[in-house]
Formats: sequence, structure tokens, C-alpha cells
Amino acid sequence: MSYAELYPSLVLKNLIKPRNPPQILEPLPWWYKPELFCAFHQGAPEHDIENCYPLKYEVQKLMKSGMVSFEDRAPNVKANSLPAHGNSYVNMVDGFPGEFKDFDVRFIRRSLVQMHKDVFMVSES
Repeated sequence: MSYAELYPSLVLKNLIKPRNPPQILEPLPWWYKPELFCAFHQGAPEHDIENCYPLKYEVQKLMKSGMVSFEDRAPNVKANSLPAHGNSYVNMVDGFPGEFKDFDVRFIRRSLVQMHKDVFMVSES
């Protein structure tokens, strides 16, 4: 994720606030780039948001404090697509005794207790 993508969400969640633009040095230094603008410094010229070291420092502080994380916390297909159930993992659910198979849970009109009993009976055999 780039800083340009991250910045708006951090501002919306009030995790960071834009800073006042820095003073422009006179005479202009050789590295000064007037064509680049930084949203973190309220549109000030000189650098873009991807090269804004004060913003990077703020994001680093948020990461160290645990306020921001870039780790995948949701299940994913490569690690384990389904969460752990007890001491084992669910790898696949296939088949159900009966005449019809429902592939959409909105069409299941049975008692959850009865479904649990049926599944338990199948797993016992």
C-alpha cells in the first residue's frame, strides 16, 4: 500500500493531522522540486507524499503503538482458508444425507438442532 492510498484513511480516522507547510528556503536548494506536492504538508511544494519523512515517521509510531497494522488477520487461502475447530482443522465439507443439496444457505429451512444431529450421525459412521 502506498502512502498516497494510506493517508486519506489515517486522516478520516483522526490518527494523524496534516501539518503546516514548511518554510521555503531562500535561495532555493538544488534538490528543491516545485512540481511535487505533499498532502501531509497541506499541498506544500518540494516533495510528494511518498517521500515525506515526517509522514513516514508518524506511520511508524502508529505501527509501534499497535494502532495500525498491515498484517492479514482474515483467513486466506494460502495459510488456512478456514479457522481452527478444536484440535483439528476443517479442510472440506462435502455431502449431506438426504435427497436435496442446498448450495445457498438462504434456501435452508430446517431446524439447526436437527441439522446438527444429522451431521453428528454422519460423522459417527
